[in-house]
Amino acid sequence: YANNFMSLIIPTLLNQVKHVANTTMYGIHSAFPPDKDYTKDAISFIKMLKGDGEFALVKNLIEFEFDGDKKTMWLEPAKHAVMLVTLHWWIRAGKSTYQPIPFKEFKSIVAKL
Repeated sequence: YANNFMSLIIPTLLNQVKHVANTTMYGIHSAFPPDKDYTKDAISFIKMLKGDGEFALVKNLIEFEFDGDKKTMWLEPAKHAVMLVTLHWWIRAGKSTYQPIPFKEFKSIVAKL
């Protein structure tokens, strides 16, 4: 099952969007051949019905919001808020007393920056 896959393009014509959509589907099926049972297909029919496979200027993927119009990539607001709380805690803890930051927590936050 292929999950969290996205093509990022800057098209000038609708034909280019269609071409990328077709080649993306071909690429997924090349790596993950379709199953005879469509419910086990790499390109989930149910996800496509929900609109997950549609072209969109703004798309959320793996905790990030991609905005094709502004050409930006941001953490989703809820995740951004959690990260800010953690960073503020680190700053306050560092000013008041020496408190080491747990490495696993540090690594997780830095990976998202």
